[in-house]
Amino acid sequence: MLAMFALPSAILLLILGLMSYSNIRGTLVPLTQYMSQEILNARANEVGRLINGYSREIQTLSSIDAFKTGDIDIIKAEFDKRTSSINKDWNNIAYVDQKGIATNSLGKSGDNSKIEYFTAIMKEKKDFFLSSPVISNTSGKNIFIISSSIKNSNGETSGILNGVITLDTMSAIIGDIKIGDNGYG
Repeated sequence: MLAMFALPSAILLLILGLMSYSNIRGTLVPLTQYMSQEILNARANEVGRLINGYSREIQTLSSIDAFKTGDIDIIKAEFDKRTSSINKDWNNIAYVDQKGIATNSLGKSGDNSKIEYFTAIMKEKKDFFLSSPVISNTSGKNIFIISSSIKNSNGETSGILNGVITLDTMSAIIGDIKIGDNGYG
């Protein structure tokens, strides 16, 4: 008699358990995926705001009179003066003249006339350019470059100011994005 009552009860409990599991899984998994996507979207927006902040910083620096002079000695002195106050995320800052000759805050120089930011700003007359990731000519590191035109008193582009960020820096920032205990952005 007990077996006749226990067997149907066990089957009923098993069916109810499977139905509950199915309902919870059908709700919980999509909810978890949605919440994870929202966290990633928020973090992506944070990275976007960070890059916008870098962009504004370079645009602000490009308006400094020392860079407008085009005089390399004055520009080097400006780099030296600002070394301690420049954002530590920058690998370096570089001034590029109208011919494409770059001088950076690390004291290195080179011909950058063939690099995409030079074409965009000097030839296509853009005021701002954000590069795709590239390998640095001076350090060999993976970088991206944020460039702003430097305008003379007549409003003409007289040079370019670049901020160089290593992908290691961006990876470290993005690596701080965590989802739960084990997930990373």
